Amino acid sequence: MRYVPVNGLPSLHPLPAATLSMAEHHVVVELDEASGERLRLDFSPLQAVRIRTVDLFIPPEETPFDRRAVVEVVDSPWLADLSADLARADSRATFMEHSRHFLMPAGDAVIEVAAWGVEWTAAGGGGRYPEEKVDPGWP
Repeated sequence: MRYVPVNGLPSLHPLPAATLSMAEHHVVVELDEASGERLRLDFSPLQAVRIRTVDLFIPPEETPFDRRAVVEVVDSPWLADLSADLARADSRATFMEHSRHFLMPAGDAVIEVAAWGVEWTAAGGGGRYPEEKVDPGWP
């Protein structure tokens, strides 16, 4: 497992205030940028969300977590667990193959999102990761 910063996103405030809202197949997280502006992250299609206090989030020693960045967790054990759960529920479902594990600081908490990708808007512009959007196959 390793943390890779999502390219193109601005640096975050050291203790970014966060808001989270959910809609069908989406979760939107808003965080404070280092500049004081707000960063809006729209994760979709959404598979899972979890929020932990920083007291319960212990990153591996060999994988330091940059608290000023939104990162993708590569080789994520959480995604492996979610994929195994899906296989038990529906052995033909394949949507977890497209999922990515995103992790971000949120004040005294850490927000984790399993989704196919993220689109963002910030004071300096916007973007998408990954750049090519995968079609989920539903409206």
